[in-house]
Amino acid sequence: MEKKKHQRQSISLETKIAILDRLGIGEGSTAIGKHFNLGESTVRAIKKNEAAIRKSVISGTKLSTKFASYTRDVLLERMERAIAIWIEEQVQRRIPVSGESATADEGAAKIFPEELAKIIEDGGYSADQVFNADETGLYWKKLLNHTYIAKDEKTASGHKASKDRVTLLLCSNASGDRMLKPLLLNKSLRPRALKGKDLKQLPVHWMANPKAWMTTAIFTEWFNNCFVPEVETYMKEKSLDFKVLLIADNAASHPQLEHPNVQLVFLPPNTTILIQPLDQGRIATFKKYYIKTTYKFILNKLENESLTVKDVWK
Repeated sequence: MEKKKHQRQSISLETKIAILDRLGIGEGSTAIGKHFNLGESTVRAIKKNEAAIRKSVISGTKLSTKFASYTRDVLLERMERAIAIWIEEQVQRRIPVSGESATADEGAAKIFPEELAKIIEDGGYSADQVFNADETGLYWKKLLNHTYIAKDEKTASGHKASKDRVTLLLCSNASGDRMLKPLLLNKSLRPRALKGKDLKQLPVHWMANPKAWMTTAIFTEWFNNCFVPEVETYMKEKSLDFKVLLIADNAASHPQLEHPNVQLVFLPPNTTILIQPLDQGRIATFKKYYIKTTYKFILNKLENESLTVKDVWK
């Protein structure tokens, strides 16, 4: 009896891209395989060849008209959203987005590290005593547009770039030993989700501003009532003298503040992108971790409950 030859299953480029997108948001190979009626090893093989697959899309390998249009629309939408987010953050910091003044000052950026090293040496600060604070906008409901993550293949709806934004102020020391409790600026001090909640019990310092932007008043309040008490407690824990250096950018919302145990130093204008410590990967890593955790939360809800993405994200 003649054995039937095993026929290799043909997988379209559209399907491969869809699989890679789902892997990219943290969905497991087993679940994806079941959805597309493919073996887990096939899904892993597609992941292994991701670079070549995506390169074939860029190089112009023919996709279906519907999929090609979809891909282009998604890329354009992501780019437009990224630009809108960047511009909004620059406006918040009062940084010009065009012209000569928008160019990073590389000269000042090269000089400042030497100046900072002298300040640290003269002050006798250890790495535990040197802190950096920096704000970032967080679009906490931002999802990858039109990504299929629901079991029923319903498309996740997008959000406007200006919607659901909060400002986070992160602060850490140079040794990496202590990340202070973040400051979160929301548009409302008492949103419905926090009705009846004790704001002091939240894992962040919760404050509000109509535009969810940093102001001199809020920065001053954070400095006096959050930063100073927390670092004083930390110095006691480490058996160190209560003397600290705080580095921040020179945004208009950061006033010159004085404290007998804290020296506040501002970065030179237009150098933040080059030498701001928290901008050298830590904030970006935090946002990637946040997005990954968000999708894990959504996928877990979809696995265990009869919900759509819209239900989970209300």
